[in-house]
Amino acid sequence: MSADFLTDDLDVILSEDVFGNTGGVTWNGVVVKNAIFDDESIETQMGEGVAEIIEQPMITGKTADFIGIDTDDPIQVNGETFAVKNWKVDGTGVIEIFLTRNPE
Repeated sequence: MSADFLTDDLDVILSEDVFGNTGGVTWNGVVVKNAIFDDESIETQMGEGVAEIIEQPMITGKTADFIGIDTDDPIQVNGETFAVKNWKVDGTGVIEIFLTRNPE
């Protein structure tokens, strides 16, 4: 469990006024206001020096806002639906959720 001061700081760090997604993130029927949505392209190695550029949408938020998250859960961001591919909890109260665009 993270320290109280860190939990308080997360409200500022993830604030939609500064870095967060002002359109809101909806998961499990709940709007999560203080979350950062990134939709960047990343380079991955395909072996033998071959690289590929792929899209990697992700959400960074408070772990407490995503209790019970599961693979393939739908998440809406600004009206677009994504599916949870996987996630990483860092032990400081922050979760990074990796998404797949346009789930079937």
